[in-house]
Amino acid sequence: MQIFNNWNVIAKGWYIACPSHKIPKKTAKSVEGCGQKIAIFRGEDGQARALDAYCPHLGTDLGIGKVDGNWIRCAFHHWAFDETGFCQNIPCQSEIPTQAKLQAYATEEKYGFIWIYPDAEAPEGVADFDELKGKEIITQADIAFERSCHHHICMMNGIDAQHLKTIHHLDIKMDREHLSF
Repeated sequence: MQIFNNWNVIAKGWYIACPSHKIPKKTAKSVEGCGQKIAIFRGEDGQARALDAYCPHLGTDLGIGKVDGNWIRCAFHHWAFDETGFCQNIPCQSEIPTQAKLQAYATEEKYGFIWIYPDAEAPEGVADFDELKGKEIITQADIAFERSCHHHICMMNGIDAQHLKTIHHLDIKMDREHLSF
């Protein structure tokens, strides 16, 4: 199976979804990333949550839904989903169909952003940087730009220092003392 540059493969890692301040308590918003539309919502408890954006009932975007406690309700028929993606309430019926579920995504807030991991659980949290510990961090989201290529290409040309050094012949200093293998 082709892995690199395959549109059906999403690299497992943390992705910035949006600045934290864009999702205040009891609000929802849909974002697109890696070819997926994901609904992010913040419950009454202040925690950010993320699910596939489309309600399994009729496909309505949950980003236009309402936050009810720590659930998100679909705008069309008010089906309510929890952070695990399971439907917890259908107002007009007592039985919930087994297919009334969505893919859930792990979320973490760090450095002023909501991060999403492309699975319900992440093997580890968003990276900590020793240089930033104990310091006040000011972040600013930049204007998004689109590239007509797979996200692997953007990653290789944006954050992969070894790639930039070997392929593009850029003089990048890499400190290997802090790397572990």
